[in-house]
Amino acid sequence: MDVIRINLSDPPSLDRFIRPTRSLNHLNANLNSPEDALQSLLDGKTFTNVALKRYYRNNYRIEMKKALFPSLAKRENDVIPSTNDWPVKPRNKPLMPEHPIFTFDIEGAVNVECSKRGAIAAYCKIHKSIIYMENIENAMEMRFIIPVKPINGCFKWNESGNLLAVPISRSRFVVFNIDTVTAYPLAKKKTSSESEICPCARISSQTSSYTPCQMACLIWSASDEVVTGCSKGVVTLYSKELKIQRFKTTNNTRGKRKIIHLSLSCCQTTIVVSTSNKRLFFLKFPKFKVIYLLDLPMSTKTISWHPWDNNLLVIGITSTLFLMNTRSTKVKYSIIEGTVDDLLFNPESAELLISKYDADNETSHFVIMRDLSVVVDEIVSQRIRMGRLFWYKNGTKLGALSTTSYIWNFFGKSTATVEKQREDHARHPFLRSAAGSLFN
Repeated sequence: MDVIRINLSDPPSLDRFIRPTRSLNHLNANLNSPEDALQSLLDGKTFTNVALKRYYRNNYRIEMKKALFPSLAKRENDVIPSTNDWPVKPRNKPLMPEHPIFTFDIEGAVNVECSKRGAIAAYCKIHKSIIYMENIENAMEMRFIIPVKPINGCFKWNESGNLLAVPISRSRFVVFNIDTVTAYPLAKKKTSSESEICPCARISSQTSSYTPCQMACLIWSASDEVVTGCSKGVVTLYSKELKIQRFKTTNNTRGKRKIIHLSLSCCQTTIVVSTSNKRLFFLKFPKFKVIYLLDLPMSTKTISWHPWDNNLLVIGITSTLFLMNTRSTKVKYSIIEGTVDDLLFNPESAELLISKYDADNETSHFVIMRDLSVVVDEIVSQRIRMGRLFWYKNGTKLGALSTTSYIWNFFGKSTATVEKQREDHARHPFLRSAAGSLFN
């Protein structure tokens, strides 16, 4: 297939874009009402569910209309809601609790990754090591420390949650087996000194030296293959059978096109490669055949694929969200208030979670959307800016990394259960209870 170039820097064209609504519609909210102003909804807490407050106020208005104007209320109930932009199982009312179920502090943590086993690996920049922890819901147990410094603080778990790939210096990465607490090359036929080296590193047969690059990012495939992206614009696939597949984003050896993000679709047939020169490459996986080339107004890492529709993904750029269908190449976009810090699809419900920062009000927001124009839940913080988001326990719990890491029940939970968990966590030295002074 010929390369299709879609330039998002240009004004939207009718054949590729669907015009958005003028403003973001908060479900069960009357945005024109002055009492719904953001500051009136915040009550001094660290986190406030403003969507829940809107939900209760809107229900009150509906009941009043039914009592005072029965015929008008009946006509409003006959309105058929619009279809969603993607397959989704949205919540009927706001569910996100205002209080995290627990928090944990790791001094100098710059990245946190959760495995499907429920274990957490956190990179501590101060100590230049990765801390591995287990059993965080009951009593956090720090099992051991991996004394390596990952490049750009990047490391990833495999699908099974027993292998941790870490890019290190000298254009290579290593794989740590958590079960045996050992590090080894991905391909078993190699020796430990011949761990995976990026192909773009120039090796000299006389001096045994090379010009190294940096492995800027990496991901795992479902079959335990590792895909890496380096600072020289090379994407490489490594398998256990010593098979290496390579893709170069540029033919200019002097030019720099750093790979800043890699992401695989849910069926693992397409991989998107984001580069530092404002381009997205859509490649067939694992052959690395180019499908599309997407020009962006700026570089971005905020990309998320739909959890079960293999053709849909969302791209966040500053204050704009782009929903792209890779099969039809159609793109729908929406403007939001604030700057997008991170975004994720929930693997269970396919609701879109956005972390954004509103510089005008100096507030950080978790916005949960069922499509590009409807917000179904929203948490606001005036004290803490949340950046990096991650899922814990297969999407039932939401994690956010700031100066402290916070964990929420994404689909809500009974108050009694949450209070019991807070009491349990308050006794452990590695955890700070969500019922502590910070949340009072």
